[in-house]
Amino acid sequence: MMTKRLLPYSLLLLCLLLTSVFTVAATTDDSIARLEQQLQQLDNADSRQNPLRELYQKTLSALNSRQQYQARADTLQQQIEQQPEQLRQEEQTLAQAKTPAADTRYLKLSRAELEQAITLRRAELLQLEQQREQLTQQIELNEQKLLSLREQLAELKQAPPELPPLPTEQSSRELNDARLQLKNALLERRSSHIRALELELLALPGQTELARLQLQQLQLQLQHSGTTLNAMQSHLEQIQRTELENTLSSLLTPQDSALEHPLLAQQVQTNQRLSEQLRQMSDQTSTAQHRRVALEQELDLITRSFKTIQQQLELETYSASYELRRFTQELSRPVDTAITRQSLNALRLRSLEFNRQQQAEALDPDVLAQLTPAQRSQYEQLQRSQDTLRDRLQDNRQQLISELSQLLAVKEQLNERLQQANQLIQQQLLWLPVAPPVSWQWPGEIATSVEQLRTLLLRIVATPLLADTPHLNSVWGVFVLLSILAMATYRYQKQHRQRWRMELGNVVHDRFSRTLRLMVAGIISALPLPVLLLMLRSYSLNPEHPDRVVIEQLLLLWTFSLQFYAMALVWLKVPDGLMCGHFAIPEALARVMRRQLHLLFWVAMPLLSLLLLTESYNAIEMQSGAGRLLFLLLTLTLALFWRGFWHVGLSVHTLTPHRRWWHNTHLWVSALILFNLVMAGLGLWGYALTALFFMLILLVVILQGLAAFLLFKLGLRWLLIEERRLSFSRAKARRAEIQAARENNEEVPPLKENYLDLQTISDQSRALLKTFIILMTGVMLWLTLGDFLPTLQVLESVKLWSSLVPSGDQEILTYVTLRDLVVGALVLWVSLLAAQNLPGLLELLALRHLSLSPGTGYAITTLLKYSLILLGVMIAVGQFGLQWSKLQWLVAALGVGLGFGLQEIVANFVSGLIILFEKPVRIGDTITLGNVTGSVSRIQIRATTITDWDRKEVIIPNKTFITEQLINWSLSDAITRVVLTIGVAYGSDTELAQKLLLEAACANPRVLDDPEPDAYFREFANSTLNIDLRVFVSSMSDRVPVTNELNTEINRLFNEHGIEIAFPQLDVHLHRRT
Repeated sequence: MMTKRLLPYSLLLLCLLLTSVFTVAATTDDSIARLEQQLQQLDNADSRQNPLRELYQKTLSALNSRQQYQARADTLQQQIEQQPEQLRQEEQTLAQAKTPAADTRYLKLSRAELEQAITLRRAELLQLEQQREQLTQQIELNEQKLLSLREQLAELKQAPPELPPLPTEQSSRELNDARLQLKNALLERRSSHIRALELELLALPGQTELARLQLQQLQLQLQHSGTTLNAMQSHLEQIQRTELENTLSSLLTPQDSALEHPLLAQQVQTNQRLSEQLRQMSDQTSTAQHRRVALEQELDLITRSFKTIQQQLELETYSASYELRRFTQELSRPVDTAITRQSLNALRLRSLEFNRQQQAEALDPDVLAQLTPAQRSQYEQLQRSQDTLRDRLQDNRQQLISELSQLLAVKEQLNERLQQANQLIQQQLLWLPVAPPVSWQWPGEIATSVEQLRTLLLRIVATPLLADTPHLNSVWGVFVLLSILAMATYRYQKQHRQRWRMELGNVVHDRFSRTLRLMVAGIISALPLPVLLLMLRSYSLNPEHPDRVVIEQLLLLWTFSLQFYAMALVWLKVPDGLMCGHFAIPEALARVMRRQLHLLFWVAMPLLSLLLLTESYNAIEMQSGAGRLLFLLLTLTLALFWRGFWHVGLSVHTLTPHRRWWHNTHLWVSALILFNLVMAGLGLWGYALTALFFMLILLVVILQGLAAFLLFKLGLRWLLIEERRLSFSRAKARRAEIQAARENNEEVPPLKENYLDLQTISDQSRALLKTFIILMTGVMLWLTLGDFLPTLQVLESVKLWSSLVPSGDQEILTYVTLRDLVVGALVLWVSLLAAQNLPGLLELLALRHLSLSPGTGYAITTLLKYSLILLGVMIAVGQFGLQWSKLQWLVAALGVGLGFGLQEIVANFVSGLIILFEKPVRIGDTITLGNVTGSVSRIQIRATTITDWDRKEVIIPNKTFITEQLINWSLSDAITRVVLTIGVAYGSDTELAQKLLLEAACANPRVLDDPEPDAYFREFANSTLNIDLRVFVSSMSDRVPVTNELNTEINRLFNEHGIEIAFPQLDVHLHRRT
């Protein structure tokens, strides 16, 4: 009754509104026409009326805008009035679409008509999917537009209205009227704009609701059309299979009498083979089709879930984390496209070969003429059947190629979507809260979630965990064998480790293999239980268990934790275990580590296992209640674990010889305790998954640090053993040299050239070991954490400069990033460091085990040093974006220029290499080069140092040794000859003089008996009879002492025997001039 009474008043009000609208529209049209007429009149006026024209133009523009806003408002008004009826109609249509009538018209179609209908249905599905995508985008745009319109409306209402300049006293009346008219037009435009925005805000929810209803209708239509399409495809497949069977059954099956001829028997075998291929190909086509449909459904599901999660992430709700984790669990692995692509290529190749094979199998007419009429008729029928089979086989092959092509396209789309989904998970999952912050409702949530957790545990226990598989007996057999091996290994190392510790440092008995045995013994002793769990997980776990996934995760977790726990306990035996005995770990620290490992294994591991169970339940109540409680207990347990190392700080300090601030144990223990407390705070705030991720990163860093520590200790132990052996072998060799020199009454030979003392070898080897460990740890951290640390990704995004890299016939523009610069600088630094410390490591690794001539080791080391530097420079230059192909002309020009300027340096460098390899001179050799005679003290790449008899060091370029005449007094034999010329007076007994000279030479201990001394009467001089005494000495250093001793002895013997040593005489004749 009330509605009937209000209806006349509503109609009257609507008529009044429409009348006012039409009146305003008519007024606006009149104003626009009048302004256009006034502007037309002003076109013929002079330029002094330009201000009036500008006002009229602004007024006209404002009225046009107002008219547009008014038209838009009228349209929106009509939409608002029509929306209730439209919504009612759409709801009715949606209710009818929920119970669609089954479409069975395709059952009456032929095969060709059915194939065409399937094609049309697929096109219809594509069109419906496009419409669904458009409606989805429209809904998203409406939601965004709603926020934008509200902001525009608020800004428009808050902003002051745009008004023309105020009239002045000097303005004419016409200008004042124009300004007033412009002011009214601007105000009307502003009010019309506001009204249009308000109506659009009122209309948008209805439009969005209409779009949602239409989207639901499209979803139902897509579902119905997809079901119908699947039914049509199944029906088509049944028709094809029926036709195939009919075709095969209609083929002529000859009688046994007709198969006596080999040609007919061959035709029958060919037809049977083609029939079997046709059946197989039909099955393959059906399988590919079913697989494609399944993958299309999976792709559609993933796409819709992906878009839903994106929308929830934009809203930043707690359910987004839940949906994202559920999406992660349901996400499938990428499908393999290689097999499909290979099958597709093989089919295409077989299709090409099929025609060639058919032409090659054409029968010779002479053979056909040998058949009887009955056999010829039989052959023709078999040939027609064969042609039919070949045609059908080729058609089915083309159909299979088409299906495989579609399947390959769907697989690639699915893999692309899976990659996008994985990227979304990596970017968003870790930074979303899994539960709201803790509140006063937390105790109730704990009680509820504990009951849920108990139900989950009962469900896990209710179903058998292990299946009765044939592998179960093998698993237990392997476990028994490993247990026996573990017990034998543990007994062996227990019997020997005390003796091995006592012999540490003994250069004769100590072996590096003993350290390796202790390490391997710890690994083997811990193997049985972890291997049992791993084999049960892989071969004997019940595949029908509802919680199989989480059980596999728990078994894997306990496998690694058991292995680490048992292995560490064996290694930390006090006092003769691996850590204490061989790696010099303090006993107090080892005892604390064993005690804290018990806390970590027996308390933290069960808490972590229960936490994984709560994560698998994937419910906000479970995460907020028991999950949060377990996480807090886990973080507190880890804090207590690190707290246990506080009192052994001094023991840890003994591991490093030089203390720095970063060696402060209390600092690191405090940081680790604080880290766990901060993670507990994140858990209370709801970011438990983020905290677990950070704790996992810390665990990875600690494990890699422990691995680096073990490798460093192993390397250091090997270096110590090798250094002791090298020192021992050098001491024995030096003692043998000294003893041999004393036995031969010779001088002690000098040390080898370029001799490296043990301290230098030790320092260089340790520097290389530390560098290798640091680089290996850095690379491992980069590989494991590089994708999660944004700081490392920034290095790749910072572009420094670009370069053109040739690729075939084109050049590709590549950018040199900050990462390339860092890598290039790191490679250059490592190459220089390795080149500097290479001699010591080579001495330990190779040179001491090789029988090398003097100087060869130094030459090899020098060449390797320069090769490492050159390789490092080339790699660094490549990282910096400099291509050698572009630098070749610059290098050539620099080579020519430097060839003139540095030719002496290059010549000396090459000459130094020749000296090092050919060894014309060696350290300790006595040489004569020009007017310089001395002993070679040092040979380097550029120059050689000679110490002359005045103890002066003469540096001579290496080029001089190659280009000039060189006398080496001790190259192959150190024996040298000393020649003394003795002059006796005329009339002396020369035979007696020779006898006395030989007697003096033979009596001197420095003179060698082999070759024997010789004395020769050489010449009649002016005042003397010259006799040469030729003796041989063992070294160059004996020449002067032997000369002195022989001259003294000869003088004594000649005086005793009355032989006069002559001296030059000069007769002077004086004549007096008269």
